[in-house]
Amino acid sequence: MAHLRRWEQLAADTDGPFRLRFGTLFIADADAAREVLVASAENYLSQSGFFRLGPTPASHVIRTEASRELIKVLARHDLDSAFDVDDAIHELSDNRSRLRHQRWGVGLNRRYFAPAIADQRHTEINALVDDYVTSSVVADDVVGRMVRRPHRSVPLIRAGLAGQLRRLPVRSADAEDLVDVVLGLPGELSPADRAQLLQRLVLSTVGFTGVALEWVVLLGIQYGYNRPTVRPE
Repeated sequence: MAHLRRWEQLAADTDGPFRLRFGTLFIADADAAREVLVASAENYLSQSGFFRLGPTPASHVIRTEASRELIKVLARHDLDSAFDVDDAIHELSDNRSRLRHQRWGVGLNRRYFAPAIADQRHTEINALVDDYVTSSVVADDVVGRMVRRPHRSVPLIRAGLAGQLRRLPVRSADAEDLVDVVLGLPGELSPADRAQLLQRLVLSTVGFTGVALEWVVLLGIQYGYNRPTVRPE
């Protein structure tokens, strides 16, 4: 609440939208927000929260290629048949089979998407992904970036991923996982750039979908699963 009050004060002292220190655009005026939401397509700057390097969006070519290959990778894996939800929930629950902590959705999705994120042949990369999920993805989703400092292990994890990617050849066949996707992206991307894109793809695959899963289950428990907003599936 303290952050929100400070932002509201900044909005009162500022003429028009402004950016917060971590890059989010803050629009307090209803008319300005309406203008942004209903503006025609040519008034938008095409970019992505995931396909970017630092604050700079990746090129249209890279975004298009990455999106196309990501969809192919997800379609290539029969994730449902390879995933034992009972075992995963047992691993994530307490000794009385209760999912009591907020991060269980992220953990469940990490296990579900594991074959599509990094194949078993990438032992070291999988270990680094697990470290990244624990130290950054969970912390951002549960605690929130605005009330904590970025975890200092994240740059070290990215350096480790870059070192692993540097040793891997680009696959000549179709991509099997996100590792293959980032290795095969066109352009003059350094191993550190590809490592950063891999981290962002892991975040998009595991983080936000994991939190959404937690909310769906919570709403289903509170209001029932047979309502239009929460379906049993």
